[in-house]
Amino acid sequence: MCRMLQGPWNRLYSLILSPALGLLLVVMVVLTPVAGAAEDAELARVFDAFFSLGLDSTRSAAVENVKIERDGLEIELKSGRLWFAQPLLGRVTGAHFVGDGVVSMRANGIAGVNMLKATLSGKNSGVNFPGKMPADVILQPASGEKKFDIFQARFTEVFFRFTDGLDEELAGLMADGDADAGTAEDSFKKRNKEAFYVDGANMERDFILQEFTGIDRFSFFLAELKIGSEWLTYSLAHSSGQEVWIGTHPSQGAGVNQRVFTWTAFDLAEDYDNKGRWDADLLLDQKPLLDISKIEMTIDIPTTIIFSIDAKVTFVPLAEELSVVPFALVNNLGYGWWEKGGRPVTLKSVQDAEGHELPFVHKRNSVLVRMSEPLAPGQETTLRFQADEKTIIQLTDYSWNIINTYPWFPQHGYLGGKYAIDWTIRVKSPLSAIASGRLVETREEKGMQVTRWVMDQEVAFPSFIFGRFSSREDIYKSEKTGREITVGVHATPLGRLRGTTKMKAVSKEAMAILKLFEEFFGPYPYDRLDITQMAVGVGFGQAPPGLLFLTGEAFVSAGLAAELMTRSARGPYFHDFFAHEMAHQWFGHEVLWGRDEDVWLSEAFAEYASAIYVDQIDGSKKFQEKLKRWLDGAKMGERSGFPIAGAIYASAPSAVFAGDYRTNLIYNKGAYVVHMIRTLLGPDKFLEGMRAFLEAHSGGMVTTQMLKTDMEEVAGIPLGWFFDQWFYTAEIPTVKFSYSTQRSEDGGYLLTGRIVQDEDNWKQLVVPVYYDLGGKQPSIQRQAVSSPDFTFKAKLPSNPKRVWLDEEHTVLAKMVTDSKK
Repeated sequence: MCRMLQGPWNRLYSLILSPALGLLLVVMVVLTPVAGAAEDAELARVFDAFFSLGLDSTRSAAVENVKIERDGLEIELKSGRLWFAQPLLGRVTGAHFVGDGVVSMRANGIAGVNMLKATLSGKNSGVNFPGKMPADVILQPASGEKKFDIFQARFTEVFFRFTDGLDEELAGLMADGDADAGTAEDSFKKRNKEAFYVDGANMERDFILQEFTGIDRFSFFLAELKIGSEWLTYSLAHSSGQEVWIGTHPSQGAGVNQRVFTWTAFDLAEDYDNKGRWDADLLLDQKPLLDISKIEMTIDIPTTIIFSIDAKVTFVPLAEELSVVPFALVNNLGYGWWEKGGRPVTLKSVQDAEGHELPFVHKRNSVLVRMSEPLAPGQETTLRFQADEKTIIQLTDYSWNIINTYPWFPQHGYLGGKYAIDWTIRVKSPLSAIASGRLVETREEKGMQVTRWVMDQEVAFPSFIFGRFSSREDIYKSEKTGREITVGVHATPLGRLRGTTKMKAVSKEAMAILKLFEEFFGPYPYDRLDITQMAVGVGFGQAPPGLLFLTGEAFVSAGLAAELMTRSARGPYFHDFFAHEMAHQWFGHEVLWGRDEDVWLSEAFAEYASAIYVDQIDGSKKFQEKLKRWLDGAKMGERSGFPIAGAIYASAPSAVFAGDYRTNLIYNKGAYVVHMIRTLLGPDKFLEGMRAFLEAHSGGMVTTQMLKTDMEEVAGIPLGWFFDQWFYTAEIPTVKFSYSTQRSEDGGYLLTGRIVQDEDNWKQLVVPVYYDLGGKQPSIQRQAVSSPDFTFKAKLPSNPKRVWLDEEHTVLAKMVTDSKK
């Protein structure tokens, strides 16, 4: 352990490295403040050493029947030898076992259990279970059984990395004797290298933070078990919101090409209620160390290749005695690995409020800043960051932007956190910038177009675009609030694909969408809305706060769009696309999803809002077309084996297919589930519930549990069952319907209907039943289906010509109607 000597800067520790000669080098280092702008050499050395460690042959033990238990995991080292890793900062953070053992794994929560079941039953499209695990080493699930909630197997090796106290648990084994590590050393180093390249693995950062802050929330435990010739990973990272991940990351050649295949992911058991639904404090779950309140930034763009940022970040610490302060900041964009070149971000300087240079380390898309004095909780602090970046993305011959979903300036917390922003953007004339916020200043200065944009509300993902634009501004006056909102439209003025001819139409449609969404969801959250044209054929949009980037087809004539998009599944119809991006100002910004499983609260609700708009302007036929598209997409997403709650973990042999699965689960199945909520509650209660949800959490982060609670309060009925089967469960039911009729004593007819679902995959449903009794419109009754083989009776005045289910597609199901029986 580190030992405090004369204050937060002076630490005495032993740093053990493994240099090229294979010798162990013990370095005694006294940390002192670094004068001038500089990388913190000591923190950088720990970063680099963490995954370079080897085994310490003098710390080895023969083991027998040693048990190691973590959340959802039990490892039993039955017989073999355990070697410990060389210490780092005086601590042992790794070990390697060779011998015989048994591992048992379970999952927590409804979604976690269902994801594991999908894997073990062969429904997880990304995992060829059991893959390279021979049948004779797998103990559970046993051959032929249908229970897939536990995995148990024999293993022959385990690679460990940890800072959660495993070294103390096994301390009695460390002094057993000296044994040549041999092949264990080779295996340990190889697994170390593999772990280094796993996406999201920030163990070295968490280790540094734990050592230099003493905060236990950064502890971690990693076990990779060799089962047959397959390596199965269990990762428990206390710094993550969702702490546990189980899966594989087979090498695809070079480390940077590695892909991960998820078996399941879940939180600690204490975070779930007795029904397996996540039910914890969101802020505690996210585990932030800082609360950033404001970012003031100047951006200089002298060319279309590189730019510089000068950012003042104001925050308050949320932890005691914070001497090392972490931020997210990408090292490189677009090349798949932070060490590679291509689109680098070079952090040049970090200063405190008085202008004193502070030492830092910028690695693996993180910045760690060493403070001159520890920060107290609530102590408002401002740091200044200066960096050069090569992260500009060219959109057209005349426009460029920065991908705002990456932390291209210093951020902290889940999704980078939320903060007010005041930024000045300087672009070489004749280019100009359009950004999130209200425009408070425009001027020309030494050949540069200078604009200043201010967002007083705390927001996430602010962004900007720059280029040559023609612009117009209109005023939308809100009928709900009386506020006047500036609507700016910015289009490419040059070339065949110029969008200037449709700027007025785009502005008019934007105001129509604003009017409808304010009626449905409440006031527009910001003072200004800017809409900008991207390239034709981009095929997507983005919606930073107060700002829309739309694919170029939305700005050209319908004829030209059709000509350009003949191979596009979307075609030239962009009204729903426009409305989807606009809806993100409510779903994604006014309320921001607070956990990985809750991203559907942004995308699915924006997609459904777009369908509401389409229904208003083009009628039910277009709405039904969207329902059909969602159903087809939901069926495709079902092939992943994962529920909406696990969509971000959906995997496939092809990365493209994996992306398709995630999109289909979040956008398509998610939107259909929103439609079922609206159908179940009725349109009025649904909108009342949505407004209550948005108003209650305006400006904050939200979860599906919050949505459920707010909807239950408005509807006056429990909805846990609904979310359990549609959000946490993957399968779409097949519903088989048959019926018979017979004369009744009163001269009418008695219909007996039967609705059958697979007993292992049935859902509670509310299904509309349609009866053709010879009138202009069919009669409709709603049946609450409460069992897998459900029978109902209906008294009818005449013998129906036809009976069928769910004509308007209100239920996410594969409907099969048998002939009359």
